[in-house]
Amino acid sequence: SAAQRTLLSIRAGQDSMHRIPWTSVIASNGQSCIADQVRWSAVVLEGLDIELEISILLRPPAGIAEDQGSQPQQVELVLQRQARGTTFVSGVTPGHDRKLLAAGVGGQGDKRMEVEALLFKFSNRYSWFRSKEIELVVLHD
Repeated sequence: SAAQRTLLSIRAGQDSMHRIPWTSVIASNGQSCIADQVRWSAVVLEGLDIELEISILLRPPAGIAEDQGSQPQQVELVLQRQARGTTFVSGVTPGHDRKLLAAGVGGQGDKRMEVEALLFKFSNRYSWFRSKEIELVVLHD
């Protein structure tokens, strides 16, 4: 497991996107391997609220796009639609998520896709006077 803690500051009336690469973790045997799942918690400090949408960015494996002589086509899928709140807790396991399996994650051949990153899109547009601070904790398992 690998944990990442980030403190974000979103100015009044602004949007901010935070990208978390889908990383490797060190397994119990000391070997590096791709994380099977990622869990997260985003908490707006001081009891304030913010809008958050979470997406996952997919891409074909490096060899497939090169073999076809084209640029890799990234696909962005929304995991959680934009919602307003003070605390957001969730996670994703690509090998078990129906939407990601339908998009080709874990598949075989030319249609196969790999997870590249998670995208956290924070919006404070509705708040004209108050900046917000968010603590984002991401755990790669």
